[in-house]
Amino acid sequence: MTQDRDRQADAGGDAPGAPELERARERIDELDGELVRVLAERMRVCAEIAEVKAASGVSMMQPNRLAHVRDRMLAQGRAAGLSESFVHQIVSVITEESCRLEAAIIDGDEPLATDATRHSQIQAIDHIAIAVEDLETAVAELRDHYGFEVIERRSVEGEYSGMVSATMRAGGATFVVCQGTSERSNVSQYIAHRGQGVQHVALAVGDHTALLTDLRVAQADLLTGIIHAPGLDQTFTRRSTATGLQLEFISRTGGATGFEDDNVRELFESMERENVW
Repeated sequence: MTQDRDRQADAGGDAPGAPELERARERIDELDGELVRVLAERMRVCAEIAEVKAASGVSMMQPNRLAHVRDRMLAQGRAAGLSESFVHQIVSVITEESCRLEAAIIDGDEPLATDATRHSQIQAIDHIAIAVEDLETAVAELRDHYGFEVIERRSVEGEYSGMVSATMRAGGATFVVCQGTSERSNVSQYIAHRGQGVQHVALAVGDHTALLTDLRVAQADLLTGIIHAPGLDQTFTRRSTATGLQLEFISRTGGATGFEDDNVRELFESMERENVW
């Protein structure tokens, strides 16, 4: 009854197009029910798979299989005209729940994420982000004294504040030098509490979806899920009280080497919302 009243109120009574709107909503309700039915059936099949693995001694975590599922669903999403970032989020949620269910069936006390699994995904340091009070002074020093070149410059505005940055490279080393544009910027707050220096370390990873599942099961203190853009996936932790570090996990495809404005903005706004720096 409440649902009927909500529909009537939103439809505007006898407004033109109200019957068409109602029919469309009924179709949405049907599709939502079908989505739930399909997801429940998928979990039942995952439970069957877990029982087979348990009986045959097969390892629960199969990174190659996770990569196959992700790539297949992304391809199907593109063919259907869906946003790649939207499909990526769906894949992450479904595979995480599937792995949790399988782990619970195979051995409820056995941790899903192993050191070996996480080690196999972490490949190298992609870049180091450095918080500074004066961007141009820092850029000049790194360029003139140490041979770093500016690869790109960027300006980002969050809901409350902003920052400017310069990506600099020398050989295989990449620095992202950042300056806050106001006292409320998380870059400025970092400097106020900790002084200038390394704000976060970015680690290049292989299978991002598998790694994120491992990190969540291992109860890593994550600030974000996968922030997705074409050729670029990023995930950030909160700053550790044990090491003082904030970590970024980054994966690149298709030869991507830089960063995307939307990814930078999403991170910046996440840090603003949670008041972390």
